[in-house]
Amino acid sequence: MMTLKELKEQIKTEENVNTLKKWITYYETFLNDNSVSLVPLINYLITHKMSGKMEDMHSLSTSCMLNSFCNAYRSNPDWICNKCYAFDTLERYPSLKWKLALSTILLTTTILRDQDIPFINYFDFRLEAFGDLNNEIQVVNYFNVARKNKHLNITLYTKNPFIIASAMEKYNVSKPDNMIIVYSEKILNFIPDDEYLNGLFEKYPFIDKIFIVYTDENARQYLITRNRKCFYCKLHCNTCKFCYRKSAPEDPKVIIELEKSEMNKVKKELKKQNKKGSL
Repeated sequence: MMTLKELKEQIKTEENVNTLKKWITYYETFLNDNSVSLVPLINYLITHKMSGKMEDMHSLSTSCMLNSFCNAYRSNPDWICNKCYAFDTLERYPSLKWKLALSTILLTTTILRDQDIPFINYFDFRLEAFGDLNNEIQVVNYFNVARKNKHLNITLYTKNPFIIASAMEKYNVSKPDNMIIVYSEKILNFIPDDEYLNGLFEKYPFIDKIFIVYTDENARQYLITRNRKCFYCKLHCNTCKFCYRKSAPEDPKVIIELEKSEMNKVKKELKKQNKKGSL
């Protein structure tokens, strides 16, 4: 895990980080004087401009680059982490990378007090769009954010539910009523049976849904073998909202998404067909 001192050293020669440096100084002021509120800094760390399926959504996140679990998962070619879109995004946008580095340091080392948490002026909000859980402090902070913002439908995606279980026991905390926790399956093209799903929800009863990424062929196979008892990702969170709503007992708990490179192939083919049709 990167320290604040290491972050300051890393960005010494970086361009376009003056705003970040200002907020690092602000955080240092807080660390020396707890009468300072972190609300302005948390507002800065919230990502307001998302793209792709997250367009028009907002999130508070950490960096996958600084997450030891993420880095270990990325080395497995059979896991979706090996195709990590967040990692590629942070490599392309250094300013976002360093901003999320500060977010990681804060959210994993400092427990947010009520007076440190801003009012988040949205209806739906995501936790972890660019990273994952690192430790128990981060879980406590996300629970606190949800409790402070009871109007929010707030969804946490994680591949590390064991950290949530540990935080609940260590800090004697429970999942807020307005929070949905989605377990993001690591294995690409994974087809779970009832025994696996029942075991998962029994071991981690705080999990609301499971998200699995497939290639096109395996997605169809799953839809057929599971009698369509799953939800197919609409690829635009702001208009779909399935992941941000509590499920009724009869609703599917499994969400499937076509893997990004496969989806791009489909889009390219559709574009080609549309172009032919217009000639």
